[in-house]
Amino acid sequence: MNSFKRTKIIQLVLVIVGFLGCFAVQAQVNLIDAIILQADAENMVEIDLTFEVDSGYYIQSNQPLDKYLIPTDFTVTECSGLVIRDIYFDSNPKLGKNHSDSEEILEGRFNVSIQGLHMRNNISLRGILEFQACNQLQCFFPREKVVAISFPAVGPMPASGE
Repeated sequence: MNSFKRTKIIQLVLVIVGFLGCFAVQAQVNLIDAIILQADAENMVEIDLTFEVDSGYYIQSNQPLDKYLIPTDFTVTECSGLVIRDIYFDSNPKLGKNHSDSEEILEGRFNVSIQGLHMRNNISLRGILEFQACNQLQCFFPREKVVAISFPAVGPMPASGE
C-alpha cells in the first residue's frame, strides 16, 4: 500500500474515532432532589429541583454571553395540578473555567425553581432539561434529561365554591 492511501486511511480512522468519542464520554446531569414548598394563602407553590453535574464537567448557564454557546433550559412538557407562572435557574452561576473567564457556567449542584398556582391536591409534572456539557478540552453535543416528579396533597386549598 502506498503512503498516500495509508495516510488517507489513518485520517479516516481518526475522524471516525473522534466522532465516536463525542458520544462515548459525556457528562451526566442527574436530578438529586425535588422539594415542594407548601402552598400559601393564595395557593402559590414553589417546586425546587436540585441537579448535579458530574465532577470534572460543567454546563452552560441559562443565559450564556457568547452567542455560539447553547444555553441550559428547562421546559415543562406535561403538568397536572399546577398552573405554572415562572421557571428560573439558581442565581449563583460560577464564572470562568471555559474559554472565557467572564462566561457564566453551572457546575456541581444547581437549582431550577418552578412557581405556580396550586389547582388540585396532587401535583405531577414532566419536564426536559436541555444542556451542553463541557470539560477543559471540549464541549459535547447538546443533551436532554427527562424529569418526572409528583407530589401528594399539599398546602391549603379553599373548599370548592368559595
